[in-house]
This record gives sequence, structure tokens and C-alpha cells, in this order.
Amino acid sequence: LKANHPTMRALNAQKAALVLQIKAEAASIASALETEARLDDTQIKLLQSQLGGSPVTASTPPVDAGALEAQATAQRAELDSLMDAYFGLRPGATTPATAAATTANLLSPLNLFVAGVAAIAALMFQIALTLRRRRQHREALDLALFESDLDLETVADPVPVSEPDLALRRAS
Repeated sequence: LKANHPTMRALNAQKAALVLQIKAEAASIASALETEARLDDTQIKLLQSQLGGSPVTASTPPVDAGALEAQATAQRAELDSLMDAYFGLRPGATTPATAAATTANLLSPLNLFVAGVAAIAALMFQIALTLRRRRQHREALDLALFESDLDLETVADPVPVSEPDLALRRAS
């Protein structure tokens, strides 16, 4: 099948839809991880506020919020670059708006028209095949009836006819 075949077009469209779905799931996982990190940060801040006046001992180093945020940003950038490399995209090209735009493009009037024409062509082809098979079956049945027909004039040797009988036959 070539790239312009309706089946290949449908498979390519399905592949693109699956890639978009995977991207959306990856984005939702990333946002869930980010939300979880924010919750962890708020819990840490709450615990720090509850400890409030307790002195920091030598066994527990002080937590630097700026360093943690820098580390989270670096990890987020690394995750984004890995996702871009996995999907073969340019860096920074993944946005939820492009997923919605691509889905909208799949249902464009031109795509719907092409799918409709392909469906009608497939139906017409099936009807033509059915009519051809019926005609071939009918012709085979006619041939079998013709071959089974025993016509006495063509099967038996003709009886010699005398001249007077021949004249009477011609007259009648």
C-alpha cells in the first residue's frame, strides 16, 4: 500500500492521534508530579513553621529553598528534553494548544470529504464485484443448460431424404 492509499491515511491519522494522546498523558503526568512537588514544599514549610523556634543542629543541615527550586527546575528541563527527544520534537514545541489544533485538523471538512469519498468508492467496488459474480454464475448456469440440452436434429445422423419428400418439405 502506498502513502496515499485510504487505509494508509487512516493508519497514519490513527498513529498521529495516539502520539497526541501519549503527549497529553505525559504532560498530565508531568503536571501531576509538579503539583505533588508543590504539595511537598507546602508540607515542608508547614513543618518548618511548626518547628519555628527550634535551633538547627549540626546533624540536620539547613534547607535552602532556592537550591531546591533550582534543582526542581533543572529536573523539569531534563524531563522536557527527554520527552522531546523521545517524540522527536523541537525543544519547547510541546504545547497543549497544538494537540487540540491537530485534533481539529483531523476533523476538517477536507478530511471528512476524503473519508466519505473513500467509503463510497469501497461500497461501489463491492457492489460491482457482487454484480460481476452474479453475471458469471448466470453465464455458467446457461452454459451448463446448453450443454445438457439434447437436440435430436444435432445429435442423431440426419436421415437421407428423397427428392419428392424434399420438395414437399420446402413447400410446407
